[in-house]
Amino acid sequence: MNTTHRAYYRFFSFALLALMLTSGILIPAPPAAAAAQPAALLPPPPAAPSTPALPISTAPCHAPSAAIAAAQPDQSLPPGTVAGTLRTADGLPLAALRVILLREEQAIASTQSDAAGQFQFSDLPPAAYRVQVYDPNGNGVDSFEDASATLAPQSEAGLRLTLTLPIVPAAPDAPDAPPPPAAPAAPPTASDDPVLAQTGTITGVVTAADTSDPLQFVNVRAYDSENAIVTSDSTDASGAYTLSDIEVGSYRIEFVPSTFFDPARLYAPRFYNNKATLATADPVTVAEDATTGGINAVLQRGADLTGVISTSDTLEPLSSVTVNVYNVQNTLVRTDDTDFTGVYSITGLAAGSYRVEFDPSFFSEYVREFHNNKATLATANPVALTLGNITTINAALDRGAVLQGSVTDAGSSGLLENIRVVAYDADDSVARSTNTDSDGTYLLGGLPTGDYRLEFEPPFDSPYLGEFHDNQPDLASATPLSLTVNTTTTINAALQRGASVVGTVRTRDTNTPLEDIIVRLYRGDA
Repeated sequence: MNTTHRAYYRFFSFALLALMLTSGILIPAPPAAAAAQPAALLPPPPAAPSTPALPISTAPCHAPSAAIAAAQPDQSLPPGTVAGTLRTADGLPLAALRVILLREEQAIASTQSDAAGQFQFSDLPPAAYRVQVYDPNGNGVDSFEDASATLAPQSEAGLRLTLTLPIVPAAPDAPDAPPPPAAPAAPPTASDDPVLAQTGTITGVVTAADTSDPLQFVNVRAYDSENAIVTSDSTDASGAYTLSDIEVGSYRIEFVPSTFFDPARLYAPRFYNNKATLATADPVTVAEDATTGGINAVLQRGADLTGVISTSDTLEPLSSVTVNVYNVQNTLVRTDDTDFTGVYSITGLAAGSYRVEFDPSFFSEYVREFHNNKATLATANPVALTLGNITTINAALDRGAVLQGSVTDAGSSGLLENIRVVAYDADDSVARSTNTDSDGTYLLGGLPTGDYRLEFEPPFDSPYLGEFHDNQPDLASATPLSLTVNTTTTINAALQRGASVVGTVRTRDTNTPLEDIIVRLYRGDA
């Protein structure tokens, strides 16, 4: 069976929290055992003499290197709430990371960290939970961490966590040629004292334009000349912030309200001095050992986007649908998940044109779409938003196409369980997969309209041979299936038993049977 096109899923970055909502105390879980490294089956070929061998990392893909600050009850959070902040070791916020809440190994809700790196789950009953955090964009965030937390049912406060995730640098490119040997270092002299960086401080206050009240939970960021964030801080209850130990130079400042906490979430982000973009922001100069004060911001009430997501066939509300809002650069700027009534609400958006995506959970029977009933982001209808106004955008999602059938023994017609059934899309990527039940039947739902090819893959130790539809040996030759939403297609398969080779391995001198001997079978063209 050709396995060239077999696809596997991998969370690019995966931070794990075990949450038990029962009593209010963070209890660290025991550290996970290090994953055993697989032994090499064959030695690597020798490097050419003219090219030095590059170092090879044997570290596990997800090292347990994230850090979790002790969870603390937070009176600003309602009971049954778990909120958190994702950040780098330098304290910079990590935005657009997917956060999934699981209970009894089932995903029950998901969200995305906002521009300030914050996330929140609300209305949680006492139960055991896990939170998975991963990077859907492959930006190098990589972590793995376990912790447990408790929240008493009678508690009047929610729980707040802070997770610090490491950034894994990209592997360096191989050099074209070995570098020349370095010149010997000069001996140290008395004048070779280390030169300390010259730094200063930026301070200010953030207030609301409509009430003049201070705004807490506004993330304030300083950008250097290369548009990189060098430091950040969050405003306190008085609206004040301090950016300390900034190297002398010129910076631009951004003010990004939290998307979770009132009243900050109602206000739109802005750059100093009341500018809409980083490119037009006024520069702020930092001098040595000096404080540049008065870098204040007065934020306007943002645009609000709300609506109801329902099913197109039954008109019932759909919960746990992720609503993503993209700007004109196709950058994800905000996200929210529908509640049990199908309602979503995204507040504090800057004025401008946006495109909206409605994405059900992976296990949903319904398919993703963009406004207005479009299949891609590029074809989505733009939505114009203005400050202080509420815009309503509803969506009715189609039930995906369904594939169903049974898998049997080609000789006896007996039903086969635990056969993996994989649907590949037109790009040869795995669209959905499942396993046959004890009665040999399977069901794959939630497939968008399109062309698919099916694979029937037995377990590794099965006596049966895998195949592709319709009785084909590989994906390239599989018979394609054209599926349409709101339809059901039945595809059965009958698998052949493979040939068997049996025998006994004995010692030559005593004719004693030998155990644990690996027997390899090669094809004639191998």
